[in-house]
Amino acid sequence: MDLAIQQKKKDYISNSRADETKRAIAKHWRHFIDWCDNYNKDSYPCSPEILCEYLIFRAGQGVKIATIDQVKWAIDFRHRVSDMPTPGDSSVVKSLLAGIKRKHRARIVQKKALTPDNYKKLSFDDNHLQGLREKMIILLGFAGAFRRSELAGIMVEDIEQTKQGLRINLLFSKTNQEGAIEYINIVRSSDSEYCPVEAVSKWLSDTGIKSGALIRSINKSGKLGEKLSTVSIAKIIKFTCAKIGLDYQHYSGHSLRAGFATYALDNKIPPHIVAKHLRHKKLETTLRYDRNSLADALENLY
Repeated sequence: MDLAIQQKKKDYISNSRADETKRAIAKHWRHFIDWCDNYNKDSYPCSPEILCEYLIFRAGQGVKIATIDQVKWAIDFRHRVSDMPTPGDSSVVKSLLAGIKRKHRARIVQKKALTPDNYKKLSFDDNHLQGLREKMIILLGFAGAFRRSELAGIMVEDIEQTKQGLRINLLFSKTNQEGAIEYINIVRSSDSEYCPVEAVSKWLSDTGIKSGALIRSINKSGKLGEKLSTVSIAKIIKFTCAKIGLDYQHYSGHSLRAGFATYALDNKIPPHIVAKHLRHKKLETTLRYDRNSLADALENLY
């Protein structure tokens, strides 16, 4: 394989992952390389025994189980793209991970759901771009059950008008890394004050945005910039929660997605419909958000 083909191969493999995923891989790989240098270990190729030592080291630092999984996955990925044996496939590594998870398992803390019952207590400032943007992020994020990375990635060119409201072509998502066509329906609300379709329309009208990223940064002088980062979107959601008296520490960028799932299931929308809207491949994933129906069903049992 000549050098040009090799470079194209690397470029295509690199583009197979979202930017946030690539950043995570790079971060974990750098940390692993530094550890190997400090302890005089061979980092590449990495043997199952060395990977075990490193995972034990990270567990001893008290990192989360999810982080240890990411570390192992990142190291395996760097080997896999070079057609080298992945150390994480070893039975000894798998047994070690199982043991770490049993010993260091922690209670899963779900971020609280942000629903219309919460955000309808807030009067959005429609006279300033920041207020319009905040309103659109909250209403659109809830109606589309979007992840914050999906919100940040919405392009104006991917928005269509429909009889019910809007249809957004979601090119990439956590569960759609290959860019398969995936449409998200945003239905118009009977309450125009809190209608996501109206919020998007007013934002586009007042900003004059015709193409490119829908959600933009805004500088101190009120000038629009590039697309808003996922970190900034999460901060806006937390800020909104704080304004209506909620403890923002219990909310995150995921709270709008969780809010839609919880609210829809509470209002008796069939779980398979909710699962489809959330782009869940397994119904069990959707049912994790069913926080109240079982208690409601049992309420008058005894």
